[in-house]
Amino acid sequence: MHYENEEIRSSVNDLVTYLENNKDRIKYKEYNNKGYFIGSGAIKGGNKCVIQNRLKQAGMRWNKDGTQYIASLRTAKKSNRWDKVKQVIYGNVG
Repeated sequence: MHYENEEIRSSVNDLVTYLENNKDRIKYKEYNNKGYFIGSGAIKGGNKCVIQNRLKQAGMRWNKDGTQYIASLRTAKKSNRWDKVKQVIYGNVG
């Protein structure tokens, strides 16, 4: 393919190289048949469910550390791993 714009030509060449180098890893049909998520929709949905619903409540302000802490807690809760959080807080108390 011929592109007059050097930036576009370079990007296309990079894409072709990437696809050639990774063609053995690009198995979308196989992954889809196994029920794996292919697109970014599941990730965006998870982010909205786990993170945004908590962080974007009225009047809330977060710094980077606070955001990471609440994100970790929400992820543990939504992943049914809250017992691990309790172990960290309380030790190995049943």
